[in-house]
Amino acid sequence: MNTPRGSAAHPLLEEAMRLHQQGNLDQACNFYAEFLQQQPAEAQALRLYGIAARESGRPELSLKLLIQLAQVQPDSVVAYDEIALTYMASGLLDDASRALDHALSIEPNNLRALTNKGALLHFRGHSLEAIQVYREALSVEPTDIEIRCNLAKALAESGDAEQGLIECETAIDESDEHPLAVSVKATILADTGQHKEAAELFESLREYASFDESILINLGFSYQQTGAASAALKAWREAVDINPHNARAVSDLTYGLINKNDSRLARELCEGFLLRHPGEPLIVAALAYALAASNDESYQQLLDYKNLVYATPIALPAAYKSIVQFNAELANIVTEDSSLTSEPLNKATTGGSQTGELNLQPQALAQLETAIRTAVTAYCENLNEAGLAHHQALSRAGNDYGVRAWGTVLASGGRQTPHIHPTAWISGVYYVAVPEDLTDNSGAIQFGLPPERAGITNKLPENFQVETIKPEEGLLVLFPSYMYHQTLPFKSSEARISIAFDALPFPAMAVF
Repeated sequence: MNTPRGSAAHPLLEEAMRLHQQGNLDQACNFYAEFLQQQPAEAQALRLYGIAARESGRPELSLKLLIQLAQVQPDSVVAYDEIALTYMASGLLDDASRALDHALSIEPNNLRALTNKGALLHFRGHSLEAIQVYREALSVEPTDIEIRCNLAKALAESGDAEQGLIECETAIDESDEHPLAVSVKATILADTGQHKEAAELFESLREYASFDESILINLGFSYQQTGAASAALKAWREAVDINPHNARAVSDLTYGLINKNDSRLARELCEGFLLRHPGEPLIVAALAYALAASNDESYQQLLDYKNLVYATPIALPAAYKSIVQFNAELANIVTEDSSLTSEPLNKATTGGSQTGELNLQPQALAQLETAIRTAVTAYCENLNEAGLAHHQALSRAGNDYGVRAWGTVLASGGRQTPHIHPTAWISGVYYVAVPEDLTDNSGAIQFGLPPERAGITNKLPENFQVETIKPEEGLLVLFPSYMYHQTLPFKSSEARISIAFDALPFPAMAVF
């Protein structure tokens, strides 16, 4: 929390800040509100109340307060930086970007705004742009360990893991082995398959795991990849004990338990989590496999391909003479996008390239978003008509949602390994260009099989079913974000181009 130290000028504000620092957000907000009734234009109170509202899950209130702060202090970088953070927390990433650009137009070398802009670009998959912004931030403050670690991760994800590790070593040397720098180095080593070395580094950070359970989650993964299944299970148990609300920890532990033939406990773990966090994609997926591994056929309700996978050709968008013309424009947008990266680290794409998040403003992408929204509406109506209104697939649905999209270009031999989209509720793919010489199911999208990293394929029943859909140009496919899917490899002289997308609910908010 960014509350200043020292004494405030008014007892109400002092008490609000004290409660805020203690994490008592609801009461802190009450005191901030009472103080602002007396002094409605007091900048410090507006900022802190805006932060507390965001931290307590009230983004609409947060945005209202921070916009009011910007009106009181129109040249305040802090106001627009905080506005951006509230937008980011709400999934309104375009608005967050505009707010940060405005902050940097006021003060181009503002360290916090540069850092947040780099983080936003990084999150959206624009690693090369993020690298540039992180370097700008380091020119302002060369000793900032967090920025250098972010730079290291962005370098690795852009395909330069070697330089990423060099930046990690610089951060480690300059910070006397700060745990963040060591952790980032270990993560890059794990991401590049050096699991023995990664496990040693993560093990050296165990004493910090009570502050950051991801250390144990990553330690477990590296142990698993080196064949140390019992050590992996122990690490994941500890991570869940530290934070039982961490979906990745619970998911990894679930697969570890299935591997140890303890599907009953795996199922109970998932069911308990979903009572607290309905529809969490990582856990719904894990529950499906826990049920399947214990021969409980109710897993088929979660992997109900007939009702839950929806494929439809899109209608010809306005302003285009043919789908061929529309798809040609989309193909050009994807292949010319500056963020297109070959086999990006931590992505499912192998034997091809993937963009970062696409800007949906150009006409063709705006029309595609319209088609996506039309399909999502039809999808939900179909599930309601099928009596599935309370299905896990709709538990995170919202009337207002954002659409994030990115492009994939696969060459001959390319594929996408099994993956899910854990931040969304409905995901999908639109086929822009499909090679004419595909045979059988090559190049198809297949649903159902978990990733190899889970290590549980041999625990599934012999009659476990998968669903395969052949790609066709102009075809749009929707499915629950928790459903594992992959692209089967193919051979062709032509590229296979698609645009994947997520629907992410967020509260209705005014935009910057």
